[in-house]
Amino acid sequence: MDHETFLAIHRYGAGISVVAGLLALLAVVVGGPIAFLGPPLAFMAPLGILYFVGGVLEASGRHRIVGEELLRGIVWYGGSLLAWAVILSETPALPTTPWTFPGLPIVTTAGLVGLLVGIRSWTGLDLQAQTPGGSLLHLVGGSVLGGFLVLYAILAQGRSILLLVLYAGSLVVGWHLWRNHWGSAEDQSSS
Repeated sequence: MDHETFLAIHRYGAGISVVAGLLALLAVVVGGPIAFLGPPLAFMAPLGILYFVGGVLEASGRHRIVGEELLRGIVWYGGSLLAWAVILSETPALPTTPWTFPGLPIVTTAGLVGLLVGIRSWTGLDLQAQTPGGSLLHLVGGSVLGGFLVLYAILAQGRSILLLVLYAGSLVVGWHLWRNHWGSAEDQSSS
């Protein structure tokens, strides 16, 4: 398969995925006879959008960073689905509705993709595992995992909200340590 055929398939898939996402939103908002479309489309449409739109943007060259982060967003979406499923099943504080699941994983994924696009634009780092930006990628990934664990402890196990404050403080310390130790070394190596 040549590059143009591959790109055409991705463009077609991107269009279908966006339409599926809009149909899922419509099914949840309007309900009625199309309500049964909501859950499966709300689950599958984000995967299609992340993969197909990410592939088109990455291939364009102009929006390569956004495309790469959308493709990486597939992993963030999978992890968010798992983490939010555990949190929602264990806590009565957040009811499981069409808005919370898969809504929370979609919002979480969008936030992480936006954060990583911003970090890459701001730092100029590639954020690939075997590059100098890999340590920052590990910091972000560990922070996300830790955030879900803190949310679980607070919402499902009834721990104090002070845990969230301590976690936020640890993120600031982690960022500061990365910036002073690894960030300065990466700035020097890229010069």
